[in-house]
Amino acid sequence: AMDQGIDCAVDLVSRAPAGVKRQIVMVTDGMPNDPQRTLAAAQRAKSQGVELLILGFEGEVDQDFLNQLSPHTLMIQNAGAIQGGIANLLSLSSSAGRGGLSD
Repeated sequence: AMDQGIDCAVDLVSRAPAGVKRQIVMVTDGMPNDPQRTLAAAQRAKSQGVELLILGFEGEVDQDFLNQLSPHTLMIQNAGAIQGGIANLLSLSSSAGRGGLSD
């Protein structure tokens, strides 16, 4: 389930040393088993200083829902676009304070 994946990833990145940027890249079909639990997990991540970067597969994905999870959401067409999508998200995320994606 998407919420459990977010919680597990938050637990892992929260162990990083102080000063390390805490980010999770999530690749998803955007169809959570439990939307409310997933929104709550995303909020917990944010409250712990963990930034969600989301790649969603175009098509049946609920892009509005993914945008609720994170302002850092990018749609891709297929698995072959994952690497480039991650690079784009990381680049946009790091430039958010300089006119990139907003928080």
